[in-house]
Amino acid sequence: MNIWMLNHYAITPDMPGGTRHYCLGRELVMRGYDVTIFAASFNYSTRREEKLKKGERFREEDVQGVRFIWIKSFPYLRNNWRRVVNWVTYAVRVIHIGSKMKERPDVIIGSSVHLFTPLSGYILARLKKSRFFFEVRDLWPQTLIDIGSINRNHPFIILLRLLERFLYKKAERIITLLPKAGDYIKKCGIPEGKIAYLPNGVDIEAFPEQKWPKTNGLAITYLGTHGSANALDAIIEAAGILESEGLNDIQFQFIGDGPLKQYLIDKIKTQGLRNIRFYNPLPKKDLYTVARDTHAFIVNMKDIPLYRYGISFNKIYDYMAMARPVIIGCSAGNNPIKEASAGISVDADSPLQMAEAVRSLRGYSKERLLSMGNNGRAFVKRNNKYSVLSNNLEKWLKESLPYLGKE
Repeated sequence: MNIWMLNHYAITPDMPGGTRHYCLGRELVMRGYDVTIFAASFNYSTRREEKLKKGERFREEDVQGVRFIWIKSFPYLRNNWRRVVNWVTYAVRVIHIGSKMKERPDVIIGSSVHLFTPLSGYILARLKKSRFFFEVRDLWPQTLIDIGSINRNHPFIILLRLLERFLYKKAERIITLLPKAGDYIKKCGIPEGKIAYLPNGVDIEAFPEQKWPKTNGLAITYLGTHGSANALDAIIEAAGILESEGLNDIQFQFIGDGPLKQYLIDKIKTQGLRNIRFYNPLPKKDLYTVARDTHAFIVNMKDIPLYRYGISFNKIYDYMAMARPVIIGCSAGNNPIKEASAGISVDADSPLQMAEAVRSLRGYSKERLLSMGNNGRAFVKRNNKYSVLSNNLEKWLKESLPYLGKE
């Protein structure tokens, strides 16, 4: 019972970012599976090489029974041609390394974001005579089109579209993180029975409940990547509105890293805003400490057609696990905060509505804020614990290989 997971951006809990595959892998290991995760050693959040010693091409590491294979890949600092080379070097090297390993996995799960990783998974599955699952964490190339990065008629987009449909066709099972992505995938001629929904999850035990902050005022935290898709300008504009009104007891903190971080820092300096602070990213295992000094979390997204298929952001489930109310700017096909009554929802990319939501939270009683936070934590306990999600993944694995679990 041997499972290989290919995720370019997979990490361990001592690194900043999402630990989806580590957590799923750990659950499967506890059930008797052998799990190997192939990940790139260059971390896109920190923009530095991780886990490899000088001169190493790859390295194995055991993390609570989950085997990680860290693969050296080309570094990059911005979204330019170097990032594409980073994708390609990982994709080529994972095939080279995996094909030389003597073991034969039963199932290989190739996970996007970019499509070269699942393509490598498919090629390895053919070489190893394994079953191939395609995990769709982002709808490429539609994401690139909708966020305005590249024209739909660009040759690269046409190539990605062909590759996307090829992988849908060849996969035995398509796992999607977005609740309505099946509508998109079915338009590509894929039968509904092939598509399975498995959202992002949360390791609830990694988020012990924290006491309510002793500080006065309202401390609001954004936690995650600082990139174009995260639409942080609207949050900064909302902070500017509130500061102009003299609401100096409201403070914002941005924890994380990304390609737009320096741009955002320069922006608040130019505007002279004093109610925003920036901090370095934290390892996943230390995220729970953020709740000690946070009264509420905040997240915004662009108002783009892509989100009609739904959202499944790691950060949202982490926020909810920390039992704090959440302000979300969202016009998506689903809204976990609204479903859980765990905060205030406003339209996506609306600084005015976001500022009004912050004012509302400022006027709420401690008891009402605690109730919202507790609603969120209860919601992810029911729906997003990795032990629950792994039950579904294991069921699909057994359907693919009936003998699994019977040896």
